[in-house]
This record gives sequence, C-alpha cells and structure tokens, in this order.
Amino acid sequence: MNIAAGGYTETELLKHLFSHNRSVWYEYTIADINDRTIGKLDIESGKVSFDSRREIMRTFSASAKKSELMDINKMDERIVPWMCLKLNNGDVIKWALGRFIVQPSKSCERAVSTISINGYDLSKIAYDDKVDGRYYVPAGSVYTSAVAQLLGGLYNNLNVEFLPKTKQADQEWEIGTSKLTIANELLRSINYNPFYFNEYGNGIIEEYVNPANRPVELSYSTVKNSIFLDSVEVETNRFDIPNKFIRYTENVDSRYLISIYENNDVNSPFSIVNRGRMIVDAEMVNDIATQADLDSYTIRAALSKMQGAEVLTFRSLNMPGHGYQTSLYVECDLYDINNKYVETSWEMELKTGGTMRHVCERVLSI
Repeated sequence: MNIAAGGYTETELLKHLFSHNRSVWYEYTIADINDRTIGKLDIESGKVSFDSRREIMRTFSASAKKSELMDINKMDERIVPWMCLKLNNGDVIKWALGRFIVQPSKSCERAVSTISINGYDLSKIAYDDKVDGRYYVPAGSVYTSAVAQLLGGLYNNLNVEFLPKTKQADQEWEIGTSKLTIANELLRSINYNPFYFNEYGNGIIEEYVNPANRPVELSYSTVKNSIFLDSVEVETNRFDIPNKFIRYTENVDSRYLISIYENNDVNSPFSIVNRGRMIVDAEMVNDIATQADLDSYTIRAALSKMQGAEVLTFRSLNMPGHGYQTSLYVECDLYDINNKYVETSWEMELKTGGTMRHVCERVLSI
C-alpha cells in the first residue's frame, strides 16, 4: 500500500485524510477496451467491494439516469472510480479505486429510464477465457513463466515476481477450464498469492508472505485519528478450529510428499494440549514444487484457519490504497482492541459522507 501521489508523501496525505474536516468527493471516467479514457460519467453514488477469497476479487456497482450515461451501452467498456481529496492549499489528489469491465442493464422506474451498472475487475477476462483443448504444462517448466505465458496473451499490464522453480511432473487441464483457474493452481504450487488486480488495473503475480512477517501498512485508532467510526463487531468461533494439519500429494508422475503441522503451543486455545484432543484437517494437493513449498503451504493453511477464529468488523471513513489482504493495526480502547490484523475484505460507499466497512482476521504467529 502506497498512497503517495502528486508530489506529496504518504505521511503528508495521511495527515489530510485523517482530518475531521477533509474535503472528499468521487469522479468516474470511462475507458475503451484499450484503456484509453473516452469520457466522464456523472454518478450520484456507487460502491466498490473487494473480497480476497473470491476468484474475481474487486467489484463495482452503481446506477445513473440514462441521459447521464453518454453512450456506455457498448460491451466491455471500463469504468474507473476515483477518490478525490482537496488539500488546504487547493491542490487536488486523486486515487483510482479499480478498473472495471461494466455490464449496464436498463430499468424504468416512474417513467425515468436508468441504467444499473455492475462491474468486475480485469480478472474477469481470464475467468471467462477457457482453454479450447487439453492444456499441458510439461515437467521442467518454470512456474511463474508458465503463468506469465498463459496470461500474457490476455493482458499487457502484468507485474510478475519471477521465481526459478520448475515443475517436477507434467500437468494437464480439461477442455473448458478457465485460464484464471489454471493460473491460480500453478501459483498455489509455489506458495504464491492468487492472481489479482490492484486499483490501477495492474495484474499482480507475487509470492505469499506470512502476515506476521509483513509490515503494518495502515493503522486505525480511536485514540489517534477521527475517521474510525464506532461500529465494531468481534466474532469468535474457536470450537471447530483444527489443531493438526496434513497436506499431501498423490501424483503418480512425481514423488509422494506429505507435510504435517501440529499446534502444541500451550498459549494457544486451539492447541492439542489445551483441547485435550486432535481436530484434524487433511487435504490432498494436486501439485507442489518442493517439500519446502508444501511445508509452507501447510503452515499457510493452518494460519488461515486459526486466524479465522477471531474476525473483526469495523467502519471508518473511506480511505484509498486498500487492496489484497492489507496489513492493518487496529486500536479501539472501548473494546480493548490493540492488535495487528489482515484485511480479508472491504467495501466502500462512494458518496458524500460514505463509509468503509473492513473485515479483518487477527494475525497469529506459529
């Protein structure tokens, strides 16, 4: 997350964004399939949502009068919502909130023709594009190169963290398999994050980093800033959390691998010693690069399940820069909350006084 823009540092802009009298509004531009801006759109209010557990993570919705929609009736045009901030010196800073393929649909209410706009980020292109023959990735292929080759024909705006790990066995996918599915399966094999798009429409292919090892990107505090709203929910579900995790491979073309993680931490309420029994979570993995990757993947699965035991939901005024599993520090003295969290989903109301809903899981170390 980096919201530095217009020659201003992130620290300078955060000071303005956290101000109780900040001046914020929203604008919408339209782009063609080549991402060339072709106009603006007048929308009274819209909504941007992001869910890191879905294949298409970022979505957009809004409605507007037909007369205000210019000619946005063509298929696959893009809408880019912008969050605008006016600084005390009169400068205006703008942040994109996503680049969306739109699917407008007409409706009529009280003789006023309107169009409801639903949009999906650019991963919709790979989601809709399916292989027309059995798709084959041979042993010896570099995983990240295979993903870049698969998606490179669909996008010219990929940011790829290349890694020289190679496949140990051939792998095939059936006719009709989504290219997004194939890419994500290859990325999982080397313990990468799933493929996603950032707010500026760049496709991101990057290595997974344990949330405990990631720096805090943004802090929300009822003590230090005024945009944290008093709307806090903490949901706990500790009863069914596993304390033993097993991941294994059964690919006849490669060697058998297995990884086991047991939670024996006496300070953990989920641990085997504290529960007095084992609760086992076992799954087969279709493909993995190495034993080390399988071990990391097993730890990742354990963290995901254990962090889901405490889910924090809160609201703030809208903030730019949030994306895929943003690392947050949340401090709320009223609820005795003072911890690091990973944001699994969020939602922004794009209107005057609009608020942002954050859904987070508490970060654990194992």
